[in-house]
Amino acid sequence: MKDVGAAAVTLGALACVIGCLIDFLQREVFVLLGMRLWAIGAVAAFAGSGCLADTPSSSSSGGELGRVDFSFQRSCFFGCPLDQPLLAGTRETIALSDPGDVPGLSVTSSDPKIAEFAVERACRCKRPDNKGGAIDIAEDASCQAPYEKHCDNSVLVQANAAGDATLELRDRHADLIDRAVVQVREPKRAEFSGTYTTRLGSVTGTSFQLVAGDTMDLSVAFYDELGRKLLSPEGVHWRSSNAKVADLTAFLIATGASFDAGLDVVVQAHAAGTTDVSVKAGSFSDSVVVKIHPKP
Repeated sequence: MKDVGAAAVTLGALACVIGCLIDFLQREVFVLLGMRLWAIGAVAAFAGSGCLADTPSSSSSGGELGRVDFSFQRSCFFGCPLDQPLLAGTRETIALSDPGDVPGLSVTSSDPKIAEFAVERACRCKRPDNKGGAIDIAEDASCQAPYEKHCDNSVLVQANAAGDATLELRDRHADLIDRAVVQVREPKRAEFSGTYTTRLGSVTGTSFQLVAGDTMDLSVAFYDELGRKLLSPEGVHWRSSNAKVADLTAFLIATGASFDAGLDVVVQAHAAGTTDVSVKAGSFSDSVVVKIHPKP
């Protein structure tokens, strides 16, 4: 099971260094090569999607009974505490420490209208010395020596509406193991930032300019009424109002005028003109203007 406790601060600092290095490689080295390495781009998106930019004192949250550590995994490279709210409409995964890995674990929500939960269990064969990697197996399968069987539980989260929902973990005898609160919020404001292939660093704004044939990484950050960044690995609807001028693409998503994705897309400029690139999350929407200039 992932250790989401003692080394959190050190890992958080390391994550920031890794994030910066990845950002440099993606935006500088691969620009010179005339290509974008999408796999590295995805890791960079994880590293910058909420937690590493505002590194908390811990990457996990202790349960109410102090038995289990809970940590958001998809949005945060080394985990985020449950104190970080989720964007309404997104999905997340919560990693659990022992004893959250017991067989027969069940999970309930105090309010499924706010957040629904489901247990996902994964098992693998590993050597005691951690050599040779791990082999994924079925839960009812066994391992041959020198491999030993290890199983982990995680909790899948569907954030449905703004509010707080209490997650309760119970063992196969229905005895309470621990509980924790998951916060879901609607955005109150958005902030857009663009990263150009010809410039180091990102630029925050409400309008951006490109030359036909160029691309730009465009990301959005959502904030709640307290100014807290909302985690959202998915659940954001992106749209370009004029795909002939510029269309959009994202990691593992085909190019198009509109699609659902996470917090980052790539704007591909095709022809001179103007397009509005908009985002929609629940009832909240916002947009930026992208002006495309002809090639000189």
